[in-house]
Amino acid sequence: MKKKKNSHRSAIARIFTAVINADGVISEKELEFLEGVLKPKYQLSDEDFDEAGGLSFVEAVQLIKREVGSYSGISYKELIDDIDALAWADGNVHTKEALLCLAFRHAVDDGANYLGVKLVSCNENHLKFSKKEIIYVESEVDALTNEVIDCNYELINYLLQSFGFQFVYIPKIKERFLEYTDEYQKEILRYLYPYVDTNEMYKSFVGRLFQANTVDFTNMLLSDSVKDKVKPSLLIKIASTLDKSHDNMTDFILLDVTENGFLTTLQRFLSKYDNLSGQNTVQVLRGRRSNEFNGKSFHRTFVDYLNNMVSEVEIHLDHSHKPFVQLGSLGAFCPPPKSLALYITLLYCSHKGEPFTKEWAKANRLDEQYKMFCKVYQLITDNGVDSPTDDFYNNIQVDYNKLKSCFGKLPNKYLHQFAPDYDKTTQTYGFGVLLPVRMVCYNRGKKNGKTIDPQDFIGFCEAL
Repeated sequence: MKKKKNSHRSAIARIFTAVINADGVISEKELEFLEGVLKPKYQLSDEDFDEAGGLSFVEAVQLIKREVGSYSGISYKELIDDIDALAWADGNVHTKEALLCLAFRHAVDDGANYLGVKLVSCNENHLKFSKKEIIYVESEVDALTNEVIDCNYELINYLLQSFGFQFVYIPKIKERFLEYTDEYQKEILRYLYPYVDTNEMYKSFVGRLFQANTVDFTNMLLSDSVKDKVKPSLLIKIASTLDKSHDNMTDFILLDVTENGFLTTLQRFLSKYDNLSGQNTVQVLRGRRSNEFNGKSFHRTFVDYLNNMVSEVEIHLDHSHKPFVQLGSLGAFCPPPKSLALYITLLYCSHKGEPFTKEWAKANRLDEQYKMFCKVYQLITDNGVDSPTDDFYNNIQVDYNKLKSCFGKLPNKYLHQFAPDYDKTTQTYGFGVLLPVRMVCYNRGKKNGKTIDPQDFIGFCEAL
């Protein structure tokens, strides 16, 4: 009988392989322990190790959690002890091995997971991370946690540097970049992207720098891999995948800091990490850290993150061509006229700080939201209608659904940002974040369009 692929055995083989490869050194003693003890004990074949290459570390842990408990002779505790023993086989546990051991131990044993460890996989096509970096992430701003970090930033840095880690906190990275002169920022861009027009790139770079925040960074990185909102957490890289089918997928520890508080969680993590690790890698930086750009640190990742942000929504209105919405490199979308009018109105209401409410607008035909919708619709269609018709709001849900379907092709990490959400309870339509907008209007017979800058958007809409 052919053995089921991606069984608990191939998952266990994947974990053993990750530990052996963690430090980049294939130790003879580790291989002897694997061949003489672990492979016979867990009945692992060469085929199991071949199949292990098709699993990420996170997938292997998930398989083990689903299957190991149902097999006699294998317990979580025994497996955890054997993984630790494999890491110690050469007489020393490398820091990267210690992270894997810690990640596995707390991810599979829910009863002992007082650290709040969760494992996630992320695509690193756009952003690259070092195993020496511990990054603060959150899906929504947690004022208390951010206050703790801000007040104890130097202490946090000192603690993490003592164990060879670098703490990454987006507001502080942003603060450092804002201290750079314009010329220095341009030199950085010229160095990193030598084949791009630096002056043009710099214009959008500055706007994105001011917009940069932890929530946006978190959603860009984790929204495709974490379905629920990310609580205030520390993100720690632990492993990269081995198989080409998982190219650019990297596994992380997501360490929740909310239950026990940021500092307590950090101290517990470092204590546990220290107990597992056989190395003392004290790397404390004395005095003020250099403010210069370091292309080998998170500085480079931060610049890549900024350049992967879509800085604004472009709405092109042209009487001689079909109007469309341009979302940077994500592509162009052509909603029907009423749906586009609705989209512009929703953006307008978002900038005004007012939700677009269907029922209230229907009952108040002269309200500003309704006027806005009608004016934009007239502008788009050039139909000469002086007064709105009743079917504008009667079919609002139909127009809204057509609008949403246009944005359905967006990756999940951008959908919440650029497509409006509908709240069935309040019957309101709104955006997850405030979007900068640029309107480009072309008059009939003229080649050059009139560009309305984001800061003039509200005034432009009110003047329609």
